[in-house]
Amino acid sequence: MNSYTSFICTFTFACDQNDALQRELDDLRNDKEERERQLQDENAELQGGVAKMRAELEAIMKEMQDLMDTKLGLELEIAAYRKLLDGEENRCALPV
Repeated sequence: MNSYTSFICTFTFACDQNDALQRELDDLRNDKEERERQLQDENAELQGGVAKMRAELEAIMKEMQDLMDTKLGLELEIAAYRKLLDGEENRCALPV
């Protein structure tokens, strides 16, 4: 009878310990799921930030290209006027 009581006590202790470990496992799973949700939200936020920055970068690159095109056009126009001015200076400097 004593070994039976000992067995029951051991079994009860093991069941209690198993229940405690199961609760701990459930808590850990819930914590993991919550952390995964947080990380997914953070990832989505970061992806949105990256997309926004890429759009801003694209707009800046387009503006830069437009400015470079304008600069090139102005440089060509300045070169053409310089050539005309040099031609006028040469024409005025020639004896008539």
